[in-house]
Amino acid sequence: MLGLLGFYDEFDTRSSQPNGSIHDVVRSVGERDETDLVAYLDAGYDLIDVMEGGPDVITGSPHRHSPGCSSLLTDGAWLWRQDFPHYVETHHVSLPDAFP
Repeated sequence: MLGLLGFYDEFDTRSSQPNGSIHDVVRSVGERDETDLVAYLDAGYDLIDVMEGGPDVITGSPHRHSPGCSSLLTDGAWLWRQDFPHYVETHHVSLPDAFP
């Protein structure tokens, strides 16, 4: 089973998403290797392309992943939304300890 990254309550009208509220994982500073993490997440394999747009759920502003924001990417072990790297890069959201 794939691990899930970035499926927060604020991204869906249904409550109780697998990763809870994004507000619980926002930090003021990122991991030391945050640039590498963002590059890794950006390089994921496309699994499902979704043609929609969406703003940053925290600021309401458009961002580099706004087009197709809920498209799904994977590395074979983890699954994440296309816009997840934006939240890691901009809001320094924490990743699960199990993520390499």
